[in-house]
Amino acid sequence: MATTKKTTTKKTTAKKVVAEQLEEVIPTKPEPVKPKEEEKVSYVIPKDPGLASNDQYFEWCCNGINYRFKRGEVLTHPRSLYEAISEKLFSRERISPFIAEFKNTSKKLN
Repeated sequence: MATTKKTTTKKTTAKKVVAEQLEEVIPTKPEPVKPKEEEKVSYVIPKDPGLASNDQYFEWCCNGINYRFKRGEVLTHPRSLYEAISEKLFSRERISPFIAEFKNTSKKLN
């Protein structure tokens, strides 16, 4: 009976190398997600001649958050907030003449 010499192969070491390479590629912890920086816009809310000089504030509630900004000062906010505020200001200016006739008067709407 002939005895053959068992040869050791490099299969086991190759598997270890592949496993080590995978460990380097696959992260063990999730990478933190950086929030996207939104563009900032500077603007001024115009003063309202119908308000007293000591009460020049723009008040608005959006999604349960109350905003109060002083009129006539330069404000810097994200573009989304600026667009929402400017839309609200423009909608207040576009009141129809029929409704404006009854505003701050004792007349009643039909």
